[in-house]
Formats: sequence, structure tokens, C-alpha cells
Amino acid sequence: MFADLAAALGLIRQGGLRALAVTTARRVPAIADVPLMTETVTPGFEAYSWVNWWVPARTPDAVVQRLNRVAVQALNQADVQTRGAEAGFLLEGTNVADAEAFVRREVQKWSTLIRSRNIRSES
Repeated sequence: MFADLAAALGLIRQGGLRALAVTTARRVPAIADVPLMTETVTPGFEAYSWVNWWVPARTPDAVVQRLNRVAVQALNQADVQTRGAEAGFLLEGTNVADAEAFVRREVQKWSTLIRSRNIRSES
């Protein structure tokens, strides 16, 4: 099964689940001995949950940039990095342009997959 690492990490550590691979682009320190999916089964495979912070579309750029700086500073604090790593997160702060580009790439990747496989919701 595929599971969100932060949710499954407790069971992995307790031996209730065996982690075969992680689907991130780099190894996860919390389970550093678990290989990447791209190293084992499917070269180039990368799929993971991620979080971005969002603001309303008409937020002034100066405010967006300030919020971004504060968020990145918070993410870069040693205690935040340590706690995030222990919980199975790869905490990375970036600039607004790179975050927007990342979201565009993710939307394109998954939209293309959904269309090419004719995936439909059953709701």
C-alpha cells in the first residue's frame, strides 16, 4: 500500500508495517535505511504529499514576500527541522516563484496522468 509517511511512521517504527521504499526524491532521515522507489522498482517515480501556504489572490506582493520570508525563517530553525525530521517530514522553504513553479509542475504531471489513463471520479 501507499501511505503518508507522517501517518504511518509510528507503525513502521513499532514493526506493524514494513516500509519497502519511499516515493520522495531523496531519502527520509526518519527512516534513512529505506530506499527510494526510484532506486528499487520504478526509476523516475516520485509522488508524495506536500504542503504550501496560500494567501488570497489579491494579497499585495510586499505582504506575500514578507510572509514567505517569515515562513522560511521558521522552517529553517533547528528545532523545527529536528521535530519535522523525527515526524517523517522533509521540511523545505523556498521563494514564492519556485513554489508557484512547483505547483504548476505537479498540476501538469497529475493532470496528464489522469487524462492519459482516463481516470474518472465515481461520485
